[in-house]
This record gives sequence, structure tokens and C-alpha cells, in this order.
Amino acid sequence: MKKLNSLLSLILPVLLASIVSCSGPSETAEDDTIGLDLTNIDSTVTPSEDFFRFVNGRWVDRVEIPSDRGSWGSFAELREASNDVVLNVLTKAAESDQYDETTDQRKAADFFDIGMDSAAAEGFGLHPLDQFLERIDAISSVEDLDDYMAYQQGYTIGAFFGFGVIPDLMKSDEMGAYIFSGGLGLPERDYYTKTDDKSVETREKYLEHLRKMFDLAGLDDPASAADQVMELETRLANATLTKEAARQIDTLYNKYTMAELEELVPSVDWASYFEDIGVENVGDVIVTEPLFMEEYERIATSVDIGSIKNYLRWHLINGSAAYLNYEMVKADFDFYSNYLQGVDEMRPRWKRVLGNTSNYLGEAIGKLYVDEAFPPEAKEKAQKMVNNIKLAFADRIKELEWMSDSTKEMALKKLNTITVKIGYPDEWKNYSELIVDKGPERGSYLQNIMNGRRFQFEDNVDKYGKPVDKKEWGMTPQTVNAYYNPLFNEIVF
Repeated sequence: MKKLNSLLSLILPVLLASIVSCSGPSETAEDDTIGLDLTNIDSTVTPSEDFFRFVNGRWVDRVEIPSDRGSWGSFAELREASNDVVLNVLTKAAESDQYDETTDQRKAADFFDIGMDSAAAEGFGLHPLDQFLERIDAISSVEDLDDYMAYQQGYTIGAFFGFGVIPDLMKSDEMGAYIFSGGLGLPERDYYTKTDDKSVETREKYLEHLRKMFDLAGLDDPASAADQVMELETRLANATLTKEAARQIDTLYNKYTMAELEELVPSVDWASYFEDIGVENVGDVIVTEPLFMEEYERIATSVDIGSIKNYLRWHLINGSAAYLNYEMVKADFDFYSNYLQGVDEMRPRWKRVLGNTSNYLGEAIGKLYVDEAFPPEAKEKAQKMVNNIKLAFADRIKELEWMSDSTKEMALKKLNTITVKIGYPDEWKNYSELIVDKGPERGSYLQNIMNGRRFQFEDNVDKYGKPVDKKEWGMTPQTVNAYYNPLFNEIVF
């Protein structure tokens, strides 16, 4: 799968399944209706026969999916409006003398400006990958592979397996250390295992894409390298949990002592691995997919090192292509967005760069966004609204006939302890350790992406051994969405 750089979207399928993203009622730019918008209802349809059509029919008839999107809805419309506001505040921050080089706001503006410099991206070409490619070229043993796995983990490149720190699924007030599976270039295991015509076609298209990307990267014998990657990824896919199994907490929760982990994957010097990635005093480690790690062990110790190196090169290229020169960006789009998702056109560069700036400096932008678009009185009004909803919910629980008194007591206790986060955090994230390179030697878009990944990884591993920080937010203020986090019993708007 194309690796998303945010750790929240990497860690565990069960968390992704448990966090509920909200969908709101449809809205139109020309309609200022407050409350339920009746203009979208198709009254020619009977609700009992097609409720979706009854509620949304006129909106569906009126709206077209933009050519640079694979899907569209009311939240997408709101996000477009939010993007316009964010672009405006970043532009003003860049032009203002209010923010000097040491401020998070200036870092965000600089990150965006460097990303927007397409001429510089063409000039750098693939050179921002050199430091990684040189390390891959130097691999000649299992021990060298071990070292590279630790190095690439710090930049969340995504080859083979990954490491992350999140709350323990069985004890949510403690932070747990997790080893999880990864390393697939297609979105999920089914793409490798299904035998229907579309799946077979997709694998053929993927092989073509691999060959093209290796060719653009200047590798010798791209066809052979592509075949080697496909073979390794197919082995990994067959050792990966199905979607259904990955939703079961008991299946994912496999706690290993360090001695047991060394027995499970003896080719990895785990003490050195954790030291290299910056995690100290590691106790038990939760391995989400032990069978996957067993397959990694077989690959690491028996597959030709040249094949493994081509696999590592591919995941470096694949995780970087969207931030390189136009040839790489276009080839990446053609397969992952056009073929797999049916998107006809690439989004404008400013929207792509803005999304990545928000990913790595989200709360720095958030400060600017809140000043522009979300004053304190708006947050207070929303908080009152949610409090009223909680009171109404409590009244309903008390009147339920099917719920026992003891269950009502527990439900009310959970309701009363829900943390509600609205708009923006009370304490902002500090980006002082994030480097935004601007010089002619290293100031490339990809280099700053890598700096952002490194910052996020170090921020994550720093949580190990510390109390769970329930004040931390999983979304930025400019994000149009909401989620419920079952580990924290919190809802975030």
C-alpha cells in the first residue's frame, strides 16, 4: 500500500475500523439553509423503497464528481472551502514580517513555498534519494539489511515491517510498542491473491508500473527487478492477515518479550534495532502479525540479496515519487490515481503541496487558520451545543426499557466521561525540532518531506514509556471531519 505518512493512518486496521468518520448532510454553495436542507430530497421516490435516493436524489442529479477526484460529497465541498482559507493564511504569513525564521508559522509557509517550486524539483531530479540508494547499494549481508531496516524506519519508508507507539489495546492508559506488517505496493493483500479477471489485470498493470518506475530511476534490467518485487510482495501478501481477521483485536494482540521476539525473528538484532531507531528500555513488544514476521525471516535469510535490494529500492521510489520531478509524479498518478481510483486529472500542485504541508505542520497552519476562521466564541458555541446533546442523550438512556439499571449506570458513566474536543487544541504542538531545508544543496521538496517524516517518527517513539497524553489531537483544526477514539473515549470535531 502507498504509505501515508501520518502514523495514525499506519498503525492498526482495528483502530481504523473503530474510529468513526462522520458524514454530514449535503449542502450547496448557493444554499444558506440552517438545519435540514430539503432542496436535495427527491420526493418522486418512496423512502421505504430507496431511502438514499429519497434523501439525496436531487443532489446526486445536480453534482458531478470533479475530474481530479475519485469521489465527491458534502464534506469534500467543505474541504475545498477550507483549502482556500488555508492557502490564504499561508500566503499572508509568507508575506508578513510578523513571523520570523524561528516560528512554526514561518516554517509552514517555507515548507509550502519549497514544495511549490516545480522548477527546483526538476533540477534536483532523483538526487534527493541518493543517501538512501547508496545505503541500499552497500547491503551485502543479513546484518546490513538489519541496519538498513532501522535506518529506513526513521523515515517511514515502509519496506517489510514497521514500528510504532500507540496505547496498549488491552490497557489504554499505557503506551505500547508495536511491530506491524507492511511492504506491499498494492493497496491490500486481495490484489495479490484474487484470481478474477480484474485482479489479474491489476497485477499486470502493476508490473508495467514497476518496470516504468525502475526505468525512470535508471536501474539496469527494469523487467527483472519488477518481477523480483512482485514475487516478494506476493509472498508477503499471502502471509498478511485478511481484512476480516485484521479487525479482531485478539488476533492482532500478540505480546512478545524481547527473548521471544528474538526467537520469532532471529535474523534481526532487536537490541541494536531499537537502539538505532531511538527507543530505549524496550519491554514487551506487541506483534500484530507473527506469521508475517516469520515470512520476513524466511525472505531475509534465504532470498537472493539482489532481489531484496530491488524490493527496497522500489519502496524507496514508491514512497517518494509524488515529491520528485514531473516524470515520476505523473507515472505515480497514472497508476495509483488514474488506474486504481478512476481519477482523470491530477489535482493542482498547490492543493497537493498544501495537503502535505498540513500533514507535517498541521498545527502550525492551525494557528493561522484559527485566527482567521474560528474565533473563541465559535468554539464556545459549539461546546454548548455538544453539552446539550449529551444531556439529551442521558435522558434517553434513563428512559430505555430494554436496558437494565446496571447497564444504564455504566452507559451514563461512559457518557459523562467522554472527552469532547472542538476546533483546536488548548496546547499547540511544538515544531522547533522540525528542520525545513531552504538551501540550494538540500532544500528540495522531498528532503523536507523526509524531514517531516523523521520529525513525526521521533515524536512518536518519544511517547514510549510515558503516560498516555489524552490532550493530543489526531486531526488538525483545518481538517473537515470528526472521529470517535474508543481507546480514549473521546470525540473530536
